[in-house]
Amino acid sequence: MTPHFRLLLLTGLLFTLIATGCGDDDYRYFYEPDFSSVPELPDTTGHEAHTAENGLRWYVIREGDGQFQLEERSDEQPIVYLTSTTSDGHYIESSYADDRTDPIRIWFQEQPAGLVQGMRGMKANEYRVIVVPPNLGPINVPWNNPYYPYRGTEIIYYIDLVDVSSR
Repeated sequence: MTPHFRLLLLTGLLFTLIATGCGDDDYRYFYEPDFSSVPELPDTTGHEAHTAENGLRWYVIREGDGQFQLEERSDEQPIVYLTSTTSDGHYIESSYADDRTDPIRIWFQEQPAGLVQGMRGMKANEYRVIVVPPNLGPINVPWNNPYYPYRGTEIIYYIDLVDVSSR
């Protein structure tokens, strides 16, 4: 075999291995989050359900006390504790995963429409449970996004708004 043929054969073999190892079901093969440190999620029983015409539902678990309200402006960056699950309780992501204790900053332009709409009007220190129907959830997300396997499913977001900053 000539060196060029060996190089071509090796390149083809590597391409085949890479292509077959990139299925839709292995998006977390690098890292599987540990959700054991996530606090118990609140029960919505006894809380008033607010429902939008598009099917979005949210529950105010704790009223906010800040003067500023979220308005969905593109420069708003809410600082939150966030946990998301499927409707059957399967964790998708959480700011508490892996023993983390600090809130995270989210950008509205990177969030599903239902989450952004459900956070509208929140004040600092407010806690909401937002139930996002499939049509308002994550749709066009890359394969390595934790929401990729849950496109087209109902997602429940548990949002504790700490503060809001602007760019």
